[in-house]
Amino acid sequence: MGKRESLQALAPRLRLPALPQVVARINAMLGDRECGPQEIGRVVGSDPGLTARVLRIANSSVYGLQEQVVSTEQAATVIGVRSLRNLVLQASIARRYEHLSERGAMDMEALWEHAMEVARLAQMLGTAMRRETALAPDEFHTCGLLHDLGKAVLLDSLGDDYGDLLVGARDAQRALHHVEAEQLGFSHVDVGALLSRRWGLPREVAQAVAFHHGPLRQVLEQPHVAAVAVADQLAYRACGGGLDEAASQLAHVALRTLDITPQAFERVVEASRERWRDGQVA
Repeated sequence: MGKRESLQALAPRLRLPALPQVVARINAMLGDRECGPQEIGRVVGSDPGLTARVLRIANSSVYGLQEQVVSTEQAATVIGVRSLRNLVLQASIARRYEHLSERGAMDMEALWEHAMEVARLAQMLGTAMRRETALAPDEFHTCGLLHDLGKAVLLDSLGDDYGDLLVGARDAQRALHHVEAEQLGFSHVDVGALLSRRWGLPREVAQAVAFHHGPLRQVLEQPHVAAVAVADQLAYRACGGGLDEAASQLAHVALRTLDITPQAFERVVEASRERWRDGQVA
């Protein structure tokens, strides 16, 4: 059975979340010239629980703000409405899957921290690249946020069956997407790409999610895929060790596929190095 058939066979068990309503509303408002940062900020601020999450992320070291923001209206003005939308998307996803922390099979906080770091680095790479691409820098950020979301969807949908798969891959020290492909017929990147398409996101977002683990041909031929693949590896290595060795290997991909300068790539590497210390977000 092929990947598509395996995914279709399991589809009835997959609980794919809808695009958060507040994100859909922000998307609509972004296309309305009469809606400014204050109006968009007020939409987010109408949900107290979401507001608390959004402000916590906005005031984290990820954004490096000089002063703390105390309202979503202020956040919209300081970081921009598109960055606020991505921040709301992250907060909404984390809230949707917060119950999974109780299962213990996956460290959800580590998953979200990694997603935010990959999003940040992917946006830096997207901003620095000189090749033409259909994605704006904030959309590279979206790619990073969603690149591993399929893991949460699978754990939520398959429960202990997927939990056992996670434990087995970890104990065997094998790449998770390889074990998923063997046991499920597809992997979390396929689920993430499917979700991106369901949400009506640009085709390139789904591609970046689907191929950030390869095959290499997709990485080398498509700059939006390469940006997320490189960002993912930099974030992983910065946290787990071996950043300098990985950066040396990834520089070839970044310079060839993204057409960024060596200096720009080194700035991304240094940003990753500064963010992580001993496996913790700085």
